[in-house]
Order: sequence, then C-alpha cells, then structure tokens
Amino acid sequence: MAKLRILCPEAIAGLIGLSFGILFVGICEINRPSLPVVVIENRYERAQRQTVLIKSDSGQGSGVVVIRGNRVFCWTAAHVVADVSKVEVKRFLRTEGHRAGEIIFQARVVYRNEERDFSLLLVNAPANDFLVGAEFDDVLYPPVGTAVIHCGNWLGADFDGSVSEGIVSQIGVQPEIENWPWKITDQISATVVLGSSGGPIFRKDNGKCAGIVVGGMGQGALGFASYVPTRIIASEEVIRWAVFGTWCPPDDLLEKMIVLAEP
Repeated sequence: MAKLRILCPEAIAGLIGLSFGILFVGICEINRPSLPVVVIENRYERAQRQTVLIKSDSGQGSGVVVIRGNRVFCWTAAHVVADVSKVEVKRFLRTEGHRAGEIIFQARVVYRNEERDFSLLLVNAPANDFLVGAEFDDVLYPPVGTAVIHCGNWLGADFDGSVSEGIVSQIGVQPEIENWPWKITDQISATVVLGSSGGPIFRKDNGKCAGIVVGGMGQGALGFASYVPTRIIASEEVIRWAVFGTWCPPDDLLEKMIVLAEP
C-alpha cells in the first residue's frame, strides 16, 4: 500500500488551487472550445517526475520509472539494491517547483546484473500520474558531444531531484585501473554525487533515457561520471522488454524472476 505525506498546509492549498484551476479551465473549454488547455512542462521538470529515490538496507540511490501496461517498473544500479530483495521507492511531489509532499511505494527486485551494475524493480504502484514512465533512446551509440541531463537524489532525500547537464565524453570506457568496478561504461561530463547512482541520463534533444548512472570518481565528481548505456542494458534478452516495447510478462513469470533475483 502506498503512503502519501503532505508536508505543509501551504502545499495542500497549492494542490487544491491547482485542481480548481484545472476544473475551471475545463469548464471554460466547454463553453469556449477555441481555448485549448495547455500544460507547460520543461524537460528538466519531466526528468524530475521520471526519477525516484530508492531506499534499502544497503543504502539509498536513484532510479528511473518505466511503465508496461498496468505495471510499474524501475531501473536502478545493482549496488543500490545489493544483498536485498525488497526496497522502498519514494516519489516527491512538487507544486510550482517546491516540494509539496511524497508518496512511498514498496518494490521487489526482478532482475540484477551485478557485473554490469544494473537492476530492475517491480513497483507495487498503479500506473497513474504519480509515476511517470521514461522512454529509452534507441540510438545505441550517441555521438560524443551529445548533450545530456542527469537527474538524481544527491546526498539522498535532502537534495532530491537535483538536475545537472553535460555531454557524452567517451563511449565504451574500459580503463586499466586496479579495482575499477565496471566492466564497460560510457562517460559523461554531468555532475554526479553520492545518491546519483541509478539515476537516469536523458538526451537533451529528445528527452529519452540513454542509460543510468553508476558512479563518479571518489565521493563525488564534478564533470566526470560513468553510466551504463541503453545498449548494454538491452543486450540482456530476458529483460529487453523493460527497455524497448510495450509488452509486460505475466504475473507468474514475474514471480519466477523475483525468486531468481534473490541475493
């Protein structure tokens, strides 16, 4: 069951006012059909709505929502959900750019690839406006210099939905560094810090997800980040459906996947 928290009376008033505003515009549209309802949302705000906070006994990080049919899933980094099978997914609500509350869902790990550091979660949530699904980019090798946006929960909930910009810096990074944790990643110049792990990388030109952040240098990095790109995630045939397409496995198959993903 989801838990909804509203932080302050002003936020409630703002949300109620927004609801009345939508109702009022709808009535006006009936009487004056030449006045369309226009909802303005820039690419950064949409990135925030598609990003969630992942909290588990292993720590906390970020994730990106995908929706298949009436099922809600979430991609994140495998190290965010290391050694756990159940996690908490938190979506922060905003009105006029300010945090107005939060809604919390429970989720289970459906698939994990620890070697390449990505994991898929099944979220116990309805596919409604509270969680906005992302679409993955089908350009498997975005050119170096491609403008990107990262959204993540920097240092956890205190700086939720933080957004940074950068470019694709390198493709197919395989450094010969002792104890380097990732087999192969791509590199971007966007800022990442603790809490960014699992957060999405969006192409700035089309708003599609190009991969998920897995880390930076040291405790955080300005202008250096590694991410697992779409082509690597989609190379796993068993979970390719959660990257491209609209098909969703039946419940019995999802349950089998959950059992296989247990640590």
